[in-house]
Amino acid sequence: MKQGTANKLTLTLSPTATAIAVSVKDWATGADAASTLAIVTTGTADELTDNSTFSTLNIFVDALTGTPYEYTKTNGAWTSANPLYLDELVAASKLYAQTVNSTADAVTALTDVLGTDATAVKGGVAAFTFRHLLAQMSITLAQGEGFTPSLDGAVITTPDMIKGYTVATDANGNMTAVAGTETQAYTLTDDDAHLVVPQTLAQGSVFTVKLTNGNTYTASLAEAVTLEAGKNTTVTLTLNITATGVKVAMTDWGIAAAETAMKLAGLT
Repeated sequence: MKQGTANKLTLTLSPTATAIAVSVKDWATGADAASTLAIVTTGTADELTDNSTFSTLNIFVDALTGTPYEYTKTNGAWTSANPLYLDELVAASKLYAQTVNSTADAVTALTDVLGTDATAVKGGVAAFTFRHLLAQMSITLAQGEGFTPSLDGAVITTPDMIKGYTVATDANGNMTAVAGTETQAYTLTDDDAHLVVPQTLAQGSVFTVKLTNGNTYTASLAEAVTLEAGKNTTVTLTLNITATGVKVAMTDWGIAAAETAMKLAGLT
């Protein structure tokens, strides 16, 4: 009797002798049994913990189209009312997973979206490693030499920036955020990191800073800045004393000189 075989012994009875015939065949297929996919996720603690704002997981098979399989994390386990079963997959199947923060950025209105690379199923397990598909940008203010006004309460206006995106796959088959075409400027009153669409701010892009004393300053980028997915780029704006305009009034000799005023760094 060989491993992996089912053995059937047939006894044939006759008046004179008993014959034994032996036949071997593969095991018959039993009742179909579907196994749910075991899901393993990795990410930073504040992103994928039980109580985080990343609580829903969407799994796509082969393409980011169609209705995803939606999972919810409860007590440390991912469960679904419509789970993905292994018998729905083939050997070449690639899975993608995506989870979105339920809290939007107060300035840009974007939500932090995490995505994965194309993932194959091994041993009944899909191990997803998440990464941020969007970028972060921080803007800080610094006082230049001889600059004394307070920077507290300053209002910063960014140049026009791309505000929308779609999720797709790149040339390597991995999830990415594809920037849209519509733009808008953002107004900031803090130096926190804000979510932005991955993009490049061109050389010469202008930031405007308005202080509480009413003075307004502009700063342009000396070179292009690329805002990369998964990275926080900090733009530091250093405010310096601006150029001083001098107004001169001329009169004929013998007449008292006209009074002129010079304004320098906000003081007359």
